[in-house]
Amino acid sequence: MHAALAASAAAPLPAAVDWAEMVSHRDALVRFAQRRLLDPVLAEDVVHDVFEAVISGRAAFAGRSALRSWLTAILKHKI
Repeated sequence: MHAALAASAAAPLPAAVDWAEMVSHRDALVRFAQRRLLDPVLAEDVVHDVFEAVISGRAAFAGRSALRSWLTAILKHKI
């Protein structure tokens, strides 16, 4: 049991996502969603849902990929 606690303590914490950096990818995410959904209003809504998931903590950036790749993966899941 102590080994599990030590392993969890040694695990890296999720990286905090900078709001300005995240929003800088908004246009690319909306374009991606528009190509997939063929509906600009729905695309905006889905991108908003992605940002809401990140801000609320339902999605945590671990830093193992580029931020845009991670956001796009969340978007693909929501579409």
